[in-house]
Amino acid sequence: MKPLLIAVTTLVCTAFLPANNTAAESDEAVTEWHYVGGTLSYGGAETDGLSLYINCESGRLTTTVATYAELQREGQPVKVKFSSNRGSLTVYARRELSDMDWYATGKVKDLAHFYALFQTSGNLITEVDGQKMTFALKGAAAEVEQLRKVCPVRSH
Repeated sequence: MKPLLIAVTTLVCTAFLPANNTAAESDEAVTEWHYVGGTLSYGGAETDGLSLYINCESGRLTTTVATYAELQREGQPVKVKFSSNRGSLTVYARRELSDMDWYATGKVKDLAHFYALFQTSGNLITEVDGQKMTFALKGAAAEVEQLRKVCPVRSH
């Protein structure tokens, strides 16, 4: 009975993973940006396993992006590339396991450059281990502005 339960659980979990180089926003998925208490996320607010979280804590911006590589280990260093038609930015991150999902979490050092990526009507693309996810920026501006208010760009 256990192998069947494991197989069914695996099938259900992998059915929700975005395919390599496909948009995270399919017809079946909720495609919204949400800002709540210092955290900007993409996807359904009521679902687990969101693909992208951007969090401000103590004036520092941290990004957390879902990763889907075959071999992953806790603490493994990884580069996360964020891009839009406004440019690109690389965030140096570490892999973390949360429940059954793997994420790359890292601190954003150039807030102005990061926020500029959202100032367009196109898409935000994240790339980890050569796997890309695309997030429509439609509806993101107001939510990003709320994040910018709690985590402002500071002059050096």
